[in-house]
Amino acid sequence: MKLEGTLSRELLARATSLLPGAVIFKHSDRFTSSMPDASVSWGRTAWLEVKVSPCGESVRPHKNWGLQLLTAMRLERATGLCWFVVYMERRGSKLIHIVRPRDMGASGAWSQSATIIVGHDHDSVVEFIRGALKP
Repeated sequence: MKLEGTLSRELLARATSLLPGAVIFKHSDRFTSSMPDASVSWGRTAWLEVKVSPCGESVRPHKNWGLQLLTAMRLERATGLCWFVVYMERRGSKLIHIVRPRDMGASGAWSQSATIIVGHDHDSVVEFIRGALKP
Protein backbone atom coordinates (compact mmCIF):
# COMPACT_ATOMS: atom_id res chain seq x y z
CA MET A 1 0.00 0.00 0.00
CA LYS A 2 1.24 3.49 -0.84
CA LEU A 3 2.23 5.95 1.85
CA GLU A 4 -0.09 8.72 2.98
CA GLY A 5 2.11 11.47 1.49
CA THR A 6 2.18 9.78 -1.91
CA LEU A 7 -1.61 9.30 -1.99
CA SER A 8 -2.13 12.91 -0.88
CA ARG A 9 0.14 14.29 -3.63
CA GLU A 10 -1.58 12.13 -6.27
CA LEU A 11 -5.03 13.26 -5.10
CA LEU A 12 -4.07 16.94 -5.15
CA ALA A 13 -2.49 16.58 -8.61
CA ARG A 14 -5.79 15.17 -9.92
CA ALA A 15 -7.73 17.96 -8.18
CA THR A 16 -5.50 20.53 -9.88
CA SER A 17 -6.22 18.93 -13.26
CA LEU A 18 -9.96 18.42 -12.79
CA LEU A 19 -10.88 21.66 -10.99
CA PRO A 20 -9.57 24.44 -13.25
CA GLY A 21 -9.19 27.72 -11.41
CA ALA A 22 -9.32 26.10 -7.96
CA VAL A 23 -6.84 27.22 -5.34
CA ILE A 24 -5.36 24.09 -3.77
CA PHE A 25 -2.99 24.11 -0.83
CA LYS A 26 -1.05 21.22 0.66
CA HIS A 27 -0.51 22.19 4.29
CA SER A 28 2.84 21.12 5.73
CA ASP A 29 2.60 18.92 8.84
CA ARG A 30 5.98 20.26 9.84
CA PHE A 31 4.53 23.69 10.56
CA THR A 32 0.80 23.01 11.03
CA SER A 33 0.50 19.82 13.07
CA SER A 34 -3.26 19.94 13.66
CA MET A 35 -4.40 21.50 10.37
CA PRO A 36 -5.86 19.17 7.72
CA ASP A 37 -3.50 18.05 4.96
CA ALA A 38 -5.08 20.15 2.22
CA SER A 39 -7.65 22.77 1.36
CA VAL A 40 -9.44 23.14 -1.96
CA SER A 41 -11.07 26.50 -2.70
CA TRP A 42 -13.39 26.61 -5.68
CA GLY A 43 -16.16 29.07 -4.82
CA ARG A 44 -16.11 27.65 -1.28
CA THR A 45 -13.35 25.88 0.64
CA ALA A 46 -13.18 22.17 1.49
CA TRP A 47 -10.70 20.78 4.02
CA LEU A 48 -9.20 17.30 3.56
CA GLU A 49 -7.21 15.06 5.88
CA VAL A 50 -5.75 12.07 4.02
CA LYS A 51 -5.25 8.88 6.01
CA VAL A 52 -4.15 5.33 5.26
CA SER A 53 -5.83 2.39 6.96
CA PRO A 54 -3.79 -0.72 6.23
CA CYS A 55 -5.92 -3.09 8.31
CA GLY A 56 -9.60 -2.19 8.27
CA GLU A 57 -12.02 0.47 9.42
CA SER A 58 -9.75 2.53 11.62
CA VAL A 59 -6.69 4.72 11.32
CA ARG A 60 -3.75 4.64 13.69
CA PRO A 61 -3.98 7.50 16.18
CA HIS A 62 -0.71 9.42 16.58
CA LYS A 63 0.56 11.89 19.16
CA ASN A 64 -1.37 14.82 17.59
CA TRP A 65 -4.50 12.78 16.76
CA GLY A 66 -6.72 14.38 19.41
CA LEU A 67 -5.86 17.91 18.31
CA GLN A 68 -6.14 16.96 14.64
CA LEU A 69 -9.60 15.44 15.18
CA LEU A 70 -10.73 18.46 17.23
CA THR A 71 -9.54 20.87 14.52
CA ALA A 72 -11.32 18.86 11.82
CA MET A 73 -14.53 18.80 13.88
CA ARG A 74 -14.33 22.58 14.36
CA LEU A 75 -13.82 23.11 10.61
CA GLU A 76 -16.75 20.81 9.88
CA ARG A 77 -19.01 22.77 12.24
CA ALA A 78 -17.85 26.10 10.77
CA THR A 79 -17.98 25.18 7.09
CA GLY A 80 -19.69 21.80 6.68
CA LEU A 81 -16.87 20.99 4.26
CA CYS A 82 -14.24 18.93 6.04
CA TRP A 83 -13.56 15.22 5.53
CA PHE A 84 -11.09 12.47 6.28
CA VAL A 85 -10.21 10.71 3.01
CA VAL A 86 -9.20 7.23 4.16
CA TYR A 87 -7.45 4.94 1.71
CA MET A 88 -7.64 1.31 2.76
CA GLU A 89 -6.87 -2.14 1.52
CA ARG A 90 -8.64 -5.19 2.89
CA ARG A 91 -8.18 -8.73 1.62
CA GLY A 92 -6.82 -7.42 -1.66
CA SER A 93 -9.66 -4.93 -2.20
CA LYS A 94 -8.87 -1.23 -2.32
CA LEU A 95 -11.45 1.23 -1.01
CA ILE A 96 -11.63 4.92 -0.16
CA HIS A 97 -13.90 6.02 2.68
CA ILE A 98 -14.78 9.70 2.85
CA VAL A 99 -15.67 10.31 6.49
CA ARG A 100 -17.04 13.36 8.28
CA PRO A 101 -14.99 14.33 11.35
CA ARG A 102 -18.07 13.89 13.59
CA ASP A 103 -18.18 10.23 12.50
CA MET A 104 -14.50 9.64 13.32
CA GLY A 105 -13.88 8.34 16.81
CA ALA A 106 -11.11 9.20 19.25
CA SER A 107 -9.72 5.70 18.69
CA GLY A 108 -9.41 6.29 14.93
CA ALA A 109 -12.41 4.09 14.05
CA TRP A 110 -15.33 5.54 12.14
CA SER A 111 -19.03 4.86 12.52
CA GLN A 112 -20.13 5.58 8.96
CA SER A 113 -18.82 6.92 5.68
CA ALA A 114 -20.25 9.79 3.69
CA THR A 115 -19.09 7.97 0.55
CA ILE A 116 -17.32 4.71 -0.25
CA ILE A 117 -15.31 4.51 -3.47
CA VAL A 118 -14.17 1.16 -4.87
CA GLY A 119 -10.50 1.25 -5.84
CA HIS A 120 -8.04 4.02 -5.12
CA ASP A 121 -9.72 6.28 -7.67
CA HIS A 122 -8.56 9.85 -7.05
CA ASP A 123 -10.86 11.19 -9.78
CA SER A 124 -13.92 9.96 -7.87
CA VAL A 125 -12.70 11.76 -4.74
CA VAL A 126 -12.30 14.96 -6.77
CA GLU A 127 -15.85 14.51 -8.13
CA PHE A 128 -17.11 14.19 -4.54
CA ILE A 129 -15.32 17.45 -3.69
CA ARG A 130 -16.67 19.15 -6.83
CA GLY A 131 -20.21 18.19 -5.82
CA ALA A 132 -19.69 19.43 -2.27
CA LEU A 133 -18.32 22.78 -3.42
CA LYS A 134 -21.23 23.55 -5.75
CA PRO A 135 -23.25 26.47 -4.37
